[in-house]
Amino acid sequence: EDVDYGSSLRGILGAFIGALIGSIPWFIAYAFLDFFSAWLGALVGLASLYGYKKMGGVKDTKKATVVTLLTSAAAIVIAMISALLFLLVREPDFIEVAEEFNVPVLSLAWSAVFSVDSLPYILPNLGIGLFLGVLGIFFTRNSVLRYTDPDNTEALASKEALDYWMPVDWYNGGMEH
Repeated sequence: EDVDYGSSLRGILGAFIGALIGSIPWFIAYAFLDFFSAWLGALVGLASLYGYKKMGGVKDTKKATVVTLLTSAAAIVIAMISALLFLLVREPDFIEVAEEFNVPVLSLAWSAVFSVDSLPYILPNLGIGLFLGVLGIFFTRNSVLRYTDPDNTEALASKEALDYWMPVDWYNGGMEH
């Protein structure tokens, strides 16, 4: 009997596509509804894991976790930058400045987003989104374990997998948790 252990490339591609699709609500909330909803970062992580599984990623718990974490982080950064660029190129005052200096609006927006002056505005939102996206993956660790150890019908996952992931020996949270 042939066992399909999955493919690294398919898993990475699936996780990235899933994360990009999962980042669409983030973009919409930020760009069209004019608010930032950080919990949408967790949705990106869940969508990344879903894409990883659907595309047949490697059935290895460590690899699945790392790939979904990295692709989620990349998609969140892309969504945040895209939303900021979108907002700037639609702003009438910003368009006026670009015309005054005879600079393409998108080029000026790109420079503004990546300027040092915009970091205090971008980093807090991006940091919260990245944190929640990563948290979304860890909340789905049971799903990762079921995917990477599908033949285990007697328990959630094999003893080796559970020993690796449990118990959680470090928790970073405040008193509100």
